[in-house]
Amino acid sequence: MVTNKVFKQQKEMYDKRTHRVDDGIVSINQPHVRPIVRGKSQAKVEFGSKIHVSMIDGISLLDEIRFGHYPKEVLADQIYCAS
Repeated sequence: MVTNKVFKQQKEMYDKRTHRVDDGIVSINQPHVRPIVRGKSQAKVEFGSKIHVSMIDGISLLDEIRFGHYPKEVLADQIYCAS
């Protein structure tokens, strides 16, 4: 199913002569992963699920999830976690 969608997306980009497609799949093994444009000098684009988690009194609350399931792993950088 995933490879069929990737093929359709690639064909759409070829036919339209573009390098972008909505909800483009960047990983066949993890089709829920999306590119995140960060603009950093070392890595202008990062890849991962887009979520927001809040810690309140030691309890983690998943504020928003866009792919219908919990992530296998959560990573955050110092700039995002600054209070």
